[in-house]
Amino acid sequence: AALAVEQAYGWSSEMAGGMYFMVVALQALSQLVFSRFVAGKYSDKRLLRQLELAQLLGAALMFQPWTMPRWLSLSQFLVASTVSYCSNAVWSGVMSSFCVKRSLAEVEAGTFFNSENLMLLNQVSIFLGISVGSIVSRAMQDLRPGVNTVAATILVGGLLQCNLSLIAISEISLDYVIPPLGLALGAGFAIAALLVPVGGTGPSNVFTWHIVFMGLAWPLFATWGYWSYRSLVLGWGKKKLRNLHMALMICTLVCSAVGYSFIFKAHSDRHEDGGHFGGLGLEHGRLTVSRGVGRFAHVLLGYSVLLGSVLQGVMGIYKRHMKLRDAATVPWHGQFGWLLLWGGYGAAALGTWLDFNGKGGWPSGIK
Repeated sequence: AALAVEQAYGWSSEMAGGMYFMVVALQALSQLVFSRFVAGKYSDKRLLRQLELAQLLGAALMFQPWTMPRWLSLSQFLVASTVSYCSNAVWSGVMSSFCVKRSLAEVEAGTFFNSENLMLLNQVSIFLGISVGSIVSRAMQDLRPGVNTVAATILVGGLLQCNLSLIAISEISLDYVIPPLGLALGAGFAIAALLVPVGGTGPSNVFTWHIVFMGLAWPLFATWGYWSYRSLVLGWGKKKLRNLHMALMICTLVCSAVGYSFIFKAHSDRHEDGGHFGGLGLEHGRLTVSRGVGRFAHVLLGYSVLLGSVLQGVMGIYKRHMKLRDAATVPWHGQFGWLLLWGGYGAAALGTWLDFNGKGGWPSGIK
């Protein structure tokens, strides 16, 4: 934040450091006020949820997508960041209280956790977060300096924190988390590829449809298909869940095949024989990678996942056939599917960062 303020508003390091000191002082003051007038009057779960929402609101208000007067921009950033930082500081105190109370219940239940190791894990997570957060935020500033980058970094961290809190503390079913995220990611890939203004190649480009169908295949259908067996909200029997799993995985396989056909056609139209293998070729008796290691890794992982999906599909049909006869078989089907799912995520992540058009691919914000 200090670096962003220096660059955005032309402050000196001393002024930026003074701003940081002011925010820290307000954090301490907010904790004092909270302990005096709020603590003990409401449940920890309720307080944690409200503080998480306040933190997310502060991060959202830090964004400045349009130009505004310098004094207004600075005021908005300072107020919004103070709200976000102070909410997070108070949240950590409530979390410590929650851990102490939870440890007593864990001891009564006879689990591994107690007041000592649970509080130790809490402190380890705090210091780990500080160290990793510092590296990530600094790397993001190197990528694209500015107050919007600070806001985006804090917002992503806050969303992850809220997500884990809903699961671990409020015990919200993952059915309310994973399927919506799969839908958002799948739709995000398709929209970002189709819209030229955000860096996509547009619907008229054959290559675009490779991204669209692979985005639908793995972040969406494969995620839903894998999760269908673990759904608690649906309340269906195993037979119905098995049918849903099969239908979603067929969608995954079909979209993967269609997505591959489009990238094959795109390379063929350009007469890029080496493009089918990520630029892998043979020169003077030596293997070379002419299109970069990242692109080759994307292609290698993509082929592995695609071929593995065909094998998984055949084994799935065979497994279903044997299930109808009440015979258990192919015990590794689930574990292999888990590996394929993460392989698909990895290929998608690598593909996101590739330079696939004249502009260099998607801008950093989309990535």
